[in-house]
Amino acid sequence: MVIKPVIFERRPGTKKWEVPKSKGLLPYFPAGISDEEKRNIASEHAQVEEYILRADKVQDLLRTQLTKTVNDDYLCDIKDEITDYDGYALHQLYDHLFENYGKLGMAERQEIMDRFRTPPDLSKAINVYYAKQRECQVEMAGTRVPIIDEAMIDQLVTHFAESAIVNKLRQKWEHHIRTNPADDTWEGAKRWHRSELKNMGDAQKDTGMEKGAAFSAKKQSEIEEEVRQNLRSEMTEKMGDSLNMYHRHGRNQKTSSNRTVQQNHS
Repeated sequence: MVIKPVIFERRPGTKKWEVPKSKGLLPYFPAGISDEEKRNIASEHAQVEEYILRADKVQDLLRTQLTKTVNDDYLCDIKDEITDYDGYALHQLYDHLFENYGKLGMAERQEIMDRFRTPPDLSKAINVYYAKQRECQVEMAGTRVPIIDEAMIDQLVTHFAESAIVNKLRQKWEHHIRTNPADDTWEGAKRWHRSELKNMGDAQKDTGMEKGAAFSAKKQSEIEEEVRQNLRSEMTEKMGDSLNMYHRHGRNQKTSSNRTVQQNHS
């Protein structure tokens, strides 16, 4: 109800969102059917009507929430003199608001594209990068220069190829989609690159060679932690030495004072 249909229908596993028209209170029974068939038709009819009523009620609630939240100055030019906004689907009201008042300027679009072109930080889970790319695609969807899935795939392959974490990655990917054309999608590209990254990491762990761009940040963090541990140990040791010296100095002073007192007494 909220997402623009052209965007919603691109999502994997979704179908066109349509609420059917109500067929009224009573179902239609074809002639000559049995009582069991009538019961099945009546049960299905009741369920469909319930879903239609539920969808209409949710649409009404969301539309009311939107029109009460947004100042009417931004919607009044499409307001019907009798039905107000009841004739509009929720996404149509959003479309009106974004097309007239929420368009991204050139600076905002450039900022999004800069984020889109930023390579992944491979010290983090690859899902962080995937989520960033998808977020950029969604933000650019309503502009005149949307990020299509083909651009998402090309940028993903380019980022991995430029990082050189997988040898001859671009050639491997092109060979893979020639033999598996169904994988030439954003979801397929994500799966394949995640698998290649995992295979590379497993191979390097097996050989004890955690080198290269994929592990550089990890190694750096390990070095920093080692330095911190060494500093803590050194400080602890020095503080211990200082306390020991202080106690020894205090005992020496006390012994010296006692001797002086005893000599004076004598």
